[in-house]
Amino acid sequence: MLMAVTERYKEIGTMKCLGALDSLIVRLFLLESGLLGMLGATLGLIVGGGMMIIVQTIRYDWTTVLNAQPVWGGLPLWVALVLTIPLGGILSVLAALYPAWRAAKMPPAAALRSEF
Repeated sequence: MLMAVTERYKEIGTMKCLGALDSLIVRLFLLESGLLGMLGATLGLIVGGGMMIIVQTIRYDWTTVLNAQPVWGGLPLWVALVLTIPLGGILSVLAALYPAWRAAKMPPAAALRSEF
């Protein structure tokens, strides 16, 4: 997220020149990071879960995979899988807090002059 903010300094400067409040800029970046985090977690869940099913089917047989009762850390696997999507979004938002705040506090003239 730091790179996403740094590459968009001119866009942030333009928004601030047009009257955007600091809170709006922070909210935009946090919304973007949350959605990207949830999308990445969903894609990781689909690819990782698919690979897990393929490997287990090759290693054992299809009926063993269908009848398995997996437990992960005391939770049923489906609960752990469902929790990964919001967790990905939350971690992304936490990672974007400081860069978004720093970009929002930047003066518009400095943002427009930046060469990134």
